Amino acid sequence: MTQSPLPVASPPTSLIDGVESAACNALGIKRLRHRSALQSLRLDPGVDLVELVHRIVSSNWSTGRAADNKDRSGQNWRWALQPQIGERNRSPEVVLERAIAGACVRGGRIDWANQIPVASGLISGAADGRRALDLAYRSGERRFQLIELKIASDTPLYAAVELLGYASAWLLARADPPTRSSVLLEAEHVDLRVLAPAPYYAPFDLLPLEASLNDGVCSLGERCSVSLSFGFDVLPPQLSVRHCRMTRRSWSCSHDGGRCMTETGMDDLFLPGVPRQHVLDRLAAAGGNEVASGKLAHQESSAALAVNAFGWFIERPSRCPLLPGAAHAGPAESVEVEYCARFPWSAGRHPWLDAVILTSTHLIGMESKRFEPFRDKKQVSLSAAYDRPIWGDHMRGYGIVRDKLRSGELSFRHLDAAQLIKHAYGLVTDAGRVKKRPLLFYLFAEPTERSGHAIAAEDRARHRKEIEAFASAVDGDEVEFRSASYREWLANWPASGDARHHADALLERFNP
Repeated sequence: MTQSPLPVASPPTSLIDGVESAACNALGIKRLRHRSALQSLRLDPGVDLVELVHRIVSSNWSTGRAADNKDRSGQNWRWALQPQIGERNRSPEVVLERAIAGACVRGGRIDWANQIPVASGLISGAADGRRALDLAYRSGERRFQLIELKIASDTPLYAAVELLGYASAWLLARADPPTRSSVLLEAEHVDLRVLAPAPYYAPFDLLPLEASLNDGVCSLGERCSVSLSFGFDVLPPQLSVRHCRMTRRSWSCSHDGGRCMTETGMDDLFLPGVPRQHVLDRLAAAGGNEVASGKLAHQESSAALAVNAFGWFIERPSRCPLLPGAAHAGPAESVEVEYCARFPWSAGRHPWLDAVILTSTHLIGMESKRFEPFRDKKQVSLSAAYDRPIWGDHMRGYGIVRDKLRSGELSFRHLDAAQLIKHAYGLVTDAGRVKKRPLLFYLFAEPTERSGHAIAAEDRARHRKEIEAFASAVDGDEVEFRSASYREWLANWPASGDARHHADALLERFNP
């Protein structure tokens, strides 16, 4: 991947010096704050924005001798609530942020913090004195969300780059922490989130940008021995700025943690017979941030199709139709959505499959695709960890594909082969634990249009050829690979009864 050159070296006055200009140069735009720049943005797969930001912040850290000043301020990465707000402060973001903090104080909540300094005193000058994270939420043991809150100012791209700069500062402080301890610097999993109302995002197609940044922070996290993710989260409509202004002293925060920001307006997303709360709980525990980000409600959501297709069988697994080409695996004994196939190590990220089917003999991991094959160029992110000789003696085909993807000898336009390799490695590990044979099933939709634009028939045909090429390359390996389209699978469903009604509902709503 092409690395953009760093700005000419000079003593930095801020840890974030040069980040915005370098990002603009790399993306070929004039200003991160310009809406038109984001609306016309075309991501170059050769530009790793996450790595660029991290290199600049790291250079500033070194050149500015930040490590020598790490104990100058005792406030960096503090965990505390700051509800105070000046009577004349009318900033929508500040009003909402302090309202949340005030509600948490009144409710005795200690899982939220706000106005967290990230670089105070590290570099000579006052530029970083007020640089702070808006919000942070402790979502589990050593797991946190770092949140950049936006209402109407700037753009999602500007907010994302700002958050990437803070994340780089966090990584550097974590590697060389101050004497004063901080729970944030002890985190092992951090979810970076831009949080804004739906109208803030509406003018932009953010899915390619979100996917690119998430891939970048995942790779950066792997190199730094920490799990990272990135997403654009949608602020629930009831948390309006006007509401916060009117009720500064009485605004309350739900006692079920972050769920107050994740489950609003979900009722219409599930077809009859799908256990709504169970599926929401599974999605909340998974790594894709589907609910809080608003992605589940997006008209192109792949997760919505998968959880509705397989969720219906959670409570009736024996009625799950056999998968095309996988009848030998036998009938389902259990069905679940959002399944984590863990690697044989504890740290870092582990692959999540859209669903899992257990039969008497097989562990079947389902990877569901809808618009993804026709959306953005597929990135290859396979760290050296996948080269470890721990996958068994019968995974040679997957290993060859892995190495060819890395070297560029093999590439796919539509198929995310790197993701499939990670899934296979997770499945072969988990199948050994449960004493079953692993099978990776690729279930795909074949949409004819996206956002009003036709998807060419040759693109759909090329996708099928890439699936066939991958299947041929891994044929005979321990993780069996099979595939089918959604329509091919749905054609196997009963011709009548409630299962047929569910199949028809899937076809009508998702048109796969």
